[in-house]
Amino acid sequence: MKIRVTYKNHPVFKIDNPDEIVWRVPPGEDASKYLMNETDVKDWHRRHRIEGVRREAQRRIMALLEARDRRHLDVLLSNNARESIRLLRKGYDNCSTEEKLRAAELEKIDIALEAIRTSSNKMEQNPSRHYCDDKYWP
Repeated sequence: MKIRVTYKNHPVFKIDNPDEIVWRVPPGEDASKYLMNETDVKDWHRRHRIEGVRREAQRRIMALLEARDRRHLDVLLSNNARESIRLLRKGYDNCSTEEKLRAAELEKIDIALEAIRTSSNKMEQNPSRHYCDDKYWP
């Protein structure tokens, strides 16, 4: 595992081996404000993995909805929510066959989204190094 942390484009430290930490402090800076103990490093790793799990969940949701980017994903989710509300207000018995099929499609999408979010929430509690592996996702 290799990790590099920089501050203002200067390397602060790198870890090539968890047992050996090599420090590099920017010129004229006080090294004490950069020091991290083992717990700090583990916390940093954990936070980094949690962020990675969230990005992976977002990537999978974007793939599910075929979103081009984050903004497009927001539009698709908003449109699906509005369409679902409209169909609920209309009532199942008052819907056409096409609308009933669309309601079923929206429900499938919602179930898939909930499964991805549930997996993400579970993994955030104890994130694996291999959070992108399909075995952790529905």
